[in-house]
This record gives sequence, C-alpha cells and structure tokens, in this order.
Amino acid sequence: MPRFARPPARPALFAALVSAGLLAGCGDSGEEPAPAVGPEAPPTAAGADPAGPQADPAGPQADGAQAGGPQAAEEPISPYGTFRLLTPRQGQVSNFGSLTIAAGDGTPTLKKFEPTEQFRTLKPNVTLGEANAEAVSFTIKGEGNDESSLTFEGKPVPGAVVGTLHDESGNAVTPAVLAPLPAGEPNPGPAAFADPGFQQTVQAIGAVSQSVAGLTPVAKQRPYAPAFFALYPAAVASEAQQDRAPEAIKALAADYAAFAANWGEWAKADARRTSGAILLGLPKYREIADAELAAAVEALPESAPEGTAERWRTQFDALRTEADRRMDQQALSNRIEEAMQLAATDSEAGLSALRTIREERPEVPATLYRLAEGLYRFGGDAGREELRTLRDAEPLDPVLVFLLAEAERRAGNADEARTLFAEAAAIPNGPYLIQPLLQRPELAKELKQPRERLNEDLEDPQAVTDLLAETYRRLAKGFAGEDRPADESNRTVLVELFTGSLCPPCVAADVATTALTETFPSEDLLVMQYHLHIPGPDPLTNADTVARGAAVEVQGTPTLQIDGAQPEFTVGGPIGSAAQTYDALVEAVEQRRSEPAGASVSIKTTADGDRFTAEVSAEREEPFTPDHRLHVAVVEDDVVYGAPNGVRTHEMLVRSLPTGATGARPDGEGGLSYRLESSVSDLRDELRAYLVGYEQDHDGRRFPEKPLQLTQLSVVAWVEDTTDGRVLQSSFAALGEFPPPPAEEEGETDADAAPPAETPPADAGAAAMPAQPAPSANDAAPVAEADSTPENDEGEAKPDAATAPSSDAEGDAEMTPEPAEPTEEEPAPTADEENEGSEDEPSA
Repeated sequence: MPRFARPPARPALFAALVSAGLLAGCGDSGEEPAPAVGPEAPPTAAGADPAGPQADPAGPQADGAQAGGPQAAEEPISPYGTFRLLTPRQGQVSNFGSLTIAAGDGTPTLKKFEPTEQFRTLKPNVTLGEANAEAVSFTIKGEGNDESSLTFEGKPVPGAVVGTLHDESGNAVTPAVLAPLPAGEPNPGPAAFADPGFQQTVQAIGAVSQSVAGLTPVAKQRPYAPAFFALYPAAVASEAQQDRAPEAIKALAADYAAFAANWGEWAKADARRTSGAILLGLPKYREIADAELAAAVEALPESAPEGTAERWRTQFDALRTEADRRMDQQALSNRIEEAMQLAATDSEAGLSALRTIREERPEVPATLYRLAEGLYRFGGDAGREELRTLRDAEPLDPVLVFLLAEAERRAGNADEARTLFAEAAAIPNGPYLIQPLLQRPELAKELKQPRERLNEDLEDPQAVTDLLAETYRRLAKGFAGEDRPADESNRTVLVELFTGSLCPPCVAADVATTALTETFPSEDLLVMQYHLHIPGPDPLTNADTVARGAAVEVQGTPTLQIDGAQPEFTVGGPIGSAAQTYDALVEAVEQRRSEPAGASVSIKTTADGDRFTAEVSAEREEPFTPDHRLHVAVVEDDVVYGAPNGVRTHEMLVRSLPTGATGARPDGEGGLSYRLESSVSDLRDELRAYLVGYEQDHDGRRFPEKPLQLTQLSVVAWVEDTTDGRVLQSSFAALGEFPPPPAEEEGETDADAAPPAETPPADAGAAAMPAQPAPSANDAAPVAEADSTPENDEGEAKPDAATAPSSDAEGDAEMTPEPAEPTEEEPAPTADEENEGSEDEPSA
C-alpha cells in the first residue's frame, strides 16, 4: 500500500508564499481545476462557481464553500451518500476513488468503492468501521496484503467529512476529506486535480495581512480549509528562520494545533509532531520543540496502533540526533571560517587555530581540507613542508596531493609538481573532489585542475594519457603487501571480477585485484575482468561478458568469484576501501590455493601475423563427467582507458569466450579439449560490431571511445564442476604481441561524441538500472537480464571466436558519461560537503 506522509515545510518566507498565491494561483499548474476541497454546501452544479459568492474574502462564505469555514447555522453533512476520498496538499488533490455508504437497516454498509485508475492496480478492499453523525471510519487494504493498510478516521461537518488517513504503523499521517461527488461529474473522477480552494484561502489571508498575523484569524473562520496544513508549517519555519521571540513561535505552534484539532486527534498529534520537527534544529527553540514532540505523543488517539507512541519517540530521538549533528557542523564551520579569516591577517595565529580544530575533530574531513588550504595560502615554505607531512599520512587524498602539487609548482619544483599533479588526477574521483577548491573566489585565479596543469607542462595529450595510466598503475600496485612465495600445491586460483567503467563502487575491487596480482606469483593466481553495462553503457563490454554475467547470475557490480564461489565479504567501495578489500582477498586466495587442484589444464599457443591458435586440454585421473565444462577465454593483457569511475588501466580484460558462457562439454569418452583458431582482425571486427549494434539499439547514442587495441593477448582456460560452480583448475598462456589497428581506427574515438569523463558525479555510486533500487556506495549496482546469450539454445559452445555477437538489453542509460569536472552551470559540492559526515574519504 502507498505511504502518505507530509514532511516538514521548507523554511520559505511566509509572506512570499502568500504573494505567490496572490500572483499565480494553484490552478495555473495546467491541471483541470475542480471544486474546492473541503466542506461545502450541497454540491454545485457543473459549471457553477465552486467557491460560491463571497461577502468578504476573509469572512465566512455565503454558501459555506470549502475555501471558507461553514456558517454556524449549517448542519453537518449526512454520512450516507457517494463521496470522493481526497488528500489535499498545497493546492493539489489526490483522488483515491469514490465510495458509497448506505444507512441500511440500522447498520451502515459500504455499497461500493470505485478506485481511480492509479489506485486500481492495488486492487484495494475497503472495510467500513462506523458511519454516523459523530464519526466515519474505514480501512483500505490491497488485495492479498494484510500487513499494510490505510485507515480513515473523520467526522461529518457542514459540507464534507474531514479527518485523516494513517498507515498501519501510525507513522504516516495526512489530512483527508470525504467530499460529496459533484452532480454531473464522472465517477470516480481524475486521480489528481488542482484545488482552487487553496488559492482562495491564501487570498483571504493576504487581504488581512501579508505576514503571519492574517493566518490565525482566517483559520478560525475557515476551520476546515485544508490549505492551513501547508500554510501553518511554512509560517512556523519562516518565523523561526527570522529569529522571532520564542513566545511568538510557541503561540503560532499552538494555533496550528488548535486548527488541526478540528480535523481530529490524529491531525492534532501530527501538527504537534510537525512543529517540533521544524524547530528541533534551532537551538533557540529546542525547548519548544521538545515540548511539541512530547505533546504530539500525548495527543495520539486511544485507537492508535499498538506501539505508535514508542515509534514516534524513536523517530524524535533520531530527529534530535540529526539536528544535533547539523548544529555541530554549523558551529564547526563557523570556527573554521573564523580561523581562516584570522590567518589572512595573522598567519601564525590562524594556522594554529586550524591545527587545534583538526586535533579536536580529526574525524571530520573538512578540518583536514581547510587546514591544508590554510597552509597553502598562508603557510609559505613551512606550510609546504607541513603539507608534505599531511600528504605522506594520507597519500591517496586528492585534495592534499593537489594542494601540495600547487605549492611545489609555486616554489619552482617542476618535476615534483608534475608527479603530484599526475597523482591527483589519477586518484579515482580526484578531479571531482578538487573542483570545489577551484570555485573558491580567493583561489579560482591561481589554481587549475591537475590535468590542465599537465597539458600545459607536457604539451602532448598522449604523453599526459600515458603518464596518468602509469601513475594509476603505480598507485594501485602500491596497495600490495609482501610478495607471497609460490605454494607447494599445484592449484592456480581463478578470480573472476564482474565490473563496469561507470561503476563507482567497483573502484575498490579493481584496485584491490590489481594489487593482488602483484602479491601472488602467476602460477598461483589468475585474475580476469568481465565488463558489464552497469550502471550504464561500457565500451569494454562485449556480448560474451554479458552472457557470462547472466550465466552465473550476476546481480550487480562489482561481483567477484574465487574459483567459482562468491566471498562473503564486501568487495565494493571507493578508493578508501581498497586496502580492506585487498586484505580480505589475500586471505581468501591464500586459503584456496593451499587446496589441491582437481584437474590439470594445458594450453599450447601459436601466432602468425594477426592469426593465432590455441590447443587447450584438461586431464584428471578419471574421465570427466557430463557435469564438467571446459572454459576458454581470450583476454587482453592491459587496456589503457580512462574510465568515468577513475580506473585507468584494465588488466586481463575478457574479449571473447570461444567456448561460450557455459563452456564446452566433455566428449563421449570423458575428455575435455578445445581448439581455437582466429585472428586479431576478426576479433576486433566482432567487438566493434557489438558496440556499433549497441549504439544503434540505444537511439544512436555513441560511445566517445572504443578501445580496441588488442596488441597483447593471452588465453585463459579453466575446468568447472557445474554441480556447485567450483573451479577445479585454471591456466593461462600468452598469445604474443600483435600489430596495432590501422591509424584511422586506433583508439576508435568519435569526434561527435562527448569526451570520456575522468570521474562521475559524487552520487553516481547510487546509479542503477531502471526499476531497481538505488544502492549505496558499498553496494553492487543492479543488473538487468540480457535478452540473449552467445550460446545456442542448448547452451553449447560457439564454433569459433569470430561468431557474430549477440545483443543485450542492459538499460537505456546515456552513452556519454557525466563530465569529469563539474561545470559552472552545475557546480560541484564543496570538498567539505562532499565528505561531510562520511568515513569513506579518499584516503588510504
């Protein structure tokens, strides 16, 4: 069932809200206006003025229309008839549908509930509780869903039944109205429409005062106008923002609760809750906020679901914690700014204050970044030395590395500056975290992005690309610990990594596996990469990697298998998680490689020009069973491609699976072997055809680059037991070096497509395929199922590596990733904001 919660209003100025209502009414949304929501006299005829005549915009309406309050002489509406169930909010109305309540033979009955189209898909069932002159209640549940529900509790007033809807937990509460179905209008009517009653109420307030002074007098005259559920919270927030006296804020919150009480106990309790939540983050009004939250619990009706009071108290505790955190951050930010201003006039005193703040709050990245900025701006040579010390302690923090690079450049140390600029640019997400520094007015004219510095220095784009690839490789391998000697067992452990160039949480896995290959000898460990279109199009993906991901039921990236089994620990995360991932992988590989192999695999390769062959065979003491499979992969040893997630080199990249995603079956005598004959040109054509086909299948959007060098290739083979997916043994052999593609094809760049990004936006880690939940930075990005695989209907191996690739349906994301460095039109968050409250800062 859906949830209906009304979050606290944003602290917009109340007068501005009134003015906006006077200048542009809520009916200007383009939606068809409907009769105003709320109590009214007998339904107006089609085409009649839904507001009715007004003697005074601030006074009672002549016909008791919803925008104003009912006249004292009017009687409450009968609870019997056909009504629309409406939930109004800020000039817009959601229509759940219509229900007909009949008096029956002394017992009210629900004759019919006709949901609107959007609500109909839930197949709602309505159970009537009571319907009399004092109260109306009913519960809505979706078909087959007894756990979730919405309950309406209201009372008849002149013109309508007003009350609230709340969910089964009592956490979500929203005002609701049973409005008589207007004569001549469709039943149940549109799912949503504009409510001119909101504008009418705003106009009435504006006629009294352009400040909150007009709010309560009109609310007393119009006690059933739903507009006040939006206007009162906006007024409380606005007045508190303008630092009004606590007595005035307390009185305003009390007026809100008094108005809401006209709509029932739930509405009053929720009004108290809303006021308290708004005021909680302001120290001046904390006492009022606590009182409002306590009053909210006391105001809950006796019929509230069991545990509601405790759930509300838990919610309030969480709100207090968050409010305290924000107030603390604001106070800390003020201290830092004061210290920076002091450093501008007294560098020694200001830097000392920044150091003190850093010592007191080392867990907050902003204290480190602003100290580093202060050392760069005001510290001189001594500040540069201190910056070097900070950088040595956090060698993978791009902000520290960048500021030290700028300091070395300013000091005339060109070689040192070049190395540091390359590191700052090569650290994944580095340029994005650096960007806020460039946006500070005091630094904008003297700082430049590290790659821009390198372009100016080397004056050769290819030289810059090579330097960044070399630097990234060095940084990634720097995670490696001590070399592990070869194990006495004969097992070669196979690590299969499913990753993506647009996948931010894949950074930790990519870096960790690169370091892993530096730790273990090649006869003990093989690491292969399968790229997938997750969370968006990836030019390193091919039909076979998509099929392999589907065959092993990959649910997202990064996913990693060690000899066919997924580890229980998390492998994803930002660069700061790479060390932890590496340590866990070392332990897992160490444990696995000590186990004897279940077979042997041999590979014999030949190469002539651009053609190559591979004879692959597997053996064991007894024949292989029908459950065993031989897998063969053609991999590219090292691909240089500046992926949007910041990974610049890609080792052992799977380019083809000649035996298909599910491998080759044993022959009739239980033998496993495979002969591969192909050519680099055929393989390159196959990969290019897949990428071009993918572009055509996605509205013609193009990859900015198609890395198809294929100059160094190897063959990897392994034997799998399909009963449990475990790998018995693996092996690899080099195919050799091959000529690069023709000059016009080299790099396969597209001049009309946007250049590849160096790093995605900070929230790209939450990017997901359509219809999937957004993952966190340490979660895997979800994957969509592929339409087809490169095997035949029985899952058999393809006849050769040049078989035409299959297509896939991996979502409809943009081909061109987000720009690496935020533009002026779309500014990046500051480094302080980017790392605020996070422990995943870019540090080793």
